[in-house]
Amino acid sequence: MENRIIQDNTASPDTHNASYHDAVDNFDLNYKITPSTEKIDSLIHYHECFELIFYVAAHIEVYLDDLRYTLDSHDILIIPPMKIHKILYPEGQNYIRYVFYFTQEHIENAFSPILARKALQLFKSQGHYKVSLSAPEYLRLNNVFHNMYEHKQ
Repeated sequence: MENRIIQDNTASPDTHNASYHDAVDNFDLNYKITPSTEKIDSLIHYHECFELIFYVAAHIEVYLDDLRYTLDSHDILIIPPMKIHKILYPEGQNYIRYVFYFTQEHIENAFSPILARKALQLFKSQGHYKVSLSAPEYLRLNNVFHNMYEHKQ
């Protein structure tokens, strides 16, 4: 679900939290479990790389520029580089997610030129930041992320 909101003009690349302004050499994959007792601060921030979040268990709101998205379990959020965003995690819920950071160079080196171009078009397309998966798609992608995470160790 997408809804237009008034853009928060106080957020700009110059007003970022340093821990969220990052560069990724190739890629980084994290598996994060946040218990319902832990509060997650919602900071307006951006990244110099792509961020893909695969939600295993969640019910959140995300603000990307002037759009609001509601994401649930089995949804994916694709955030292009330099896209200002804020993720709101309501208290009292468990959150499980894979967070994958990668650069354009990583995609270009990992795939053939044709597949890399198609992937980058998807990742850079305006207004298509949320992907909802069917049960079979979720199971396949969960296996892929699990295997990637296990092999990165």
